Amino acid sequence: MGLVKIPNEGDATRIFHPYDKWEAIQYGFFNSIHPTLTAEQCKYKYKVLLSDVIEFDRVIELIFSEWPNSCEHNLTNRSLNRIAWLGQAAVSYKYKVPAVFSSGWEMLNSEEKSRANMVAFRAINRWLKAREIPEISLEDALQTERQVELY
Repeated sequence: MGLVKIPNEGDATRIFHPYDKWEAIQYGFFNSIHPTLTAEQCKYKYKVLLSDVIEFDRVIELIFSEWPNSCEHNLTNRSLNRIAWLGQAAVSYKYKVPAVFSSGWEMLNSEEKSRANMVAFRAINRWLKAREIPEISLEDALQTERQVELY
């Protein structure tokens, strides 16, 4: 069996939790289908939530309080697009829509995307600051160059 490289393994601010402790699992985050919605309906839920910045921010705060392990594991991962993860988590939290339907993001226009990104970015920095972890730049929050498949 070969060695597996864990992103940011030596990072003092990286927090790991085993997969079975991630609260996102209970909300269908990793499922491939939704039990009642079609694929198009699932994608549309991204547009509905992410274009409503007030509701999006409210749901993020619920995730922060109710998904501590999922948040720690993912929001401390510098190799992850944390803004995308938070958007996917919000749609999963509110509608139990799996992240596999995140292409619904493309239903938003450029202004809506920009506003949603800023809501998530500010929220991530609030979360980091509350844990005395250094805040990050927008570029770091949108990390895509070092994105990994498994995290």
